[in-house]
Amino acid sequence: MPAARKSPAGKSRSVLIVESSRAHAEMLATYCRGLEMEPVVCGVAGQALAMAASLPDVVGIVIGAAVDGEGIELIQGLRMLPRLASTPILFIVADDDTAQVRAALVAGATEVCGMATRHCLQNALSAMAAGLSTPRQGGRALIIEDDTFFARLIAVVCGNLGIAADLASSVEQALDLFQKHRYQAVVSDVLLIGRETGIDLVRRIRQLPDERARVPILVISNYNDTARRLEVLRCGADGYLSKPFLAEELFWRLRNLLERADAPLAANQTAPANDDAPPDASAHGALSERETEIARAVAQGLSDKSIAQQFGISFWTVRSHINRIFSKLGLANRAGLVKYMLQRQLADAVREGAVPLHGKLPGE
Repeated sequence: MPAARKSPAGKSRSVLIVESSRAHAEMLATYCRGLEMEPVVCGVAGQALAMAASLPDVVGIVIGAAVDGEGIELIQGLRMLPRLASTPILFIVADDDTAQVRAALVAGATEVCGMATRHCLQNALSAMAAGLSTPRQGGRALIIEDDTFFARLIAVVCGNLGIAADLASSVEQALDLFQKHRYQAVVSDVLLIGRETGIDLVRRIRQLPDERARVPILVISNYNDTARRLEVLRCGADGYLSKPFLAEELFWRLRNLLERADAPLAANQTAPANDDAPPDASAHGALSERETEIARAVAQGLSDKSIAQQFGISFWTVRSHINRIFSKLGLANRAGLVKYMLQRQLADAVREGAVPLHGKLPGE
């Protein structure tokens, strides 16, 4: 077995490829090497489970649909191993077999691609490699959490992202720290010590008159009802995460928020003067039918995982769709998309005559 390639920090970068076709296995291995990951190839599904369990740190697994006809069973077996419960698994299908795609997703695959769709394969493997890149260095995050366990967990995740963490247990403490330091992200629970909640904190930050009002904010809560999620997003939060959550999920949510916040505007874009102003109406027609459906699901407060389950697609495919929606509409976060969809719904209702554009008061 080839030695797993190491990153500069010493982290393993191995990808297990389970594929009976030598030509296909070599093509996938070439992609992996180009992304600085070391491919470990296995042609028999029966041996793959033992190999996956023995590799020190597997960053991803690629399974060909035709491998012994046992690809679905292999996915199920891999998900039974605690250390591989959240490892990305790419399942490759030979043709457009909807039943097989759904079966793979139900079994636990995070992405399904056709062998002929090279761009899909490359994007999926790139997503595996993304978790191995050097974390950002410097910066601070403000954590507002009165539960010691979750406060420490969030602080550890921030450390893995290369940013320091300041802790507060109330809105009052948080605002005091917010005045003293410049933060790259804010993570707040909803229920806190004191009279004010995390939702109140989001509102107060978004009402600030300077650029600090645009800091990325992730809200966490023990409650996962639709009304609460929508209220959090309406107030201006960039995301909502329900307890209990995996440290890895928090890592990716924060990392994505930080990367979007750091991304410069495109040359033909200008920053909006008012976050409440809707994007250009002509941009609405640029969304595909699936993108429109996903945009509506986001506006309803559904998480990426829930959207993936609803449409029978992978979590990473949902992420890709949402990023394209943001790009097409010139939006920076989910809160902006919720506002946009509500405004579109109102505009459509006015156009169809369901809501009068100018109503008359009684007696006029």
